[in-house]
Amino acid sequence: VTVSEGVTLTIAPGARVKLGPPGYPLYINGTLIADGTDAQKIIFTSDNDDTVGGDTNGDGNATSPAAGNWYGMVFNPTSKNNLLDQVIIRYGSYGVLAYTSSLTVSNSTLTNNSTGIYVSSASPAISNNIISGNSTGILLSSASPAITGNTISNNGNGIQCNNNSNPAITGNKFEGNTSYAMYFDVTSTGAVISGNTVSGSY
Repeated sequence: VTVSEGVTLTIAPGARVKLGPPGYPLYINGTLIADGTDAQKIIFTSDNDDTVGGDTNGDGNATSPAAGNWYGMVFNPTSKNNLLDQVIIRYGSYGVLAYTSSLTVSNSTLTNNSTGIYVSSASPAISNNIISGNSTGILLSSASPAITGNTISNNGNGIQCNNNSNPAITGNKFEGNTSYAMYFDVTSTGAVISGNTVSGSY
């Protein structure tokens, strides 16, 4: 599925979007607005996830959901004015792949993905989310997003910064990440870190 440049796709509160098989992404070249509510969250999940919308792939109990069942939501460089608020994203290879700074991910839950959020050469806003149970919570490459007020828990690495990534990491709660709460390679020396709490691995 592709949202073309110049096109806006708006997903209504309470919608359930099931994707698959592995390797098939949702490409956003234009604009995606997924603005749920606390009572009506928008769910993006695997087509193997029978807890959402029932057995839509018609295979009974033959399959069950797991990380990597679908590729992820890919926000390409031409994409702009994107919003993911009050959404749940699970069972992707990536929950979100951001190649644009014109993206806000807020008040959402990203869980049971291989990587929750991947950002490359961009600076989106990532705030007040629950990012939990992923192999890597947030993975950055040459990226400098603002990461604020999130709960980042029970991942492998909470935040991993590679290739001269210099995010602002402020007011987050890190709990129970099994490798590192925050990992920086030798090129990523300019991060601004303040007001975070960490329990478990550092």
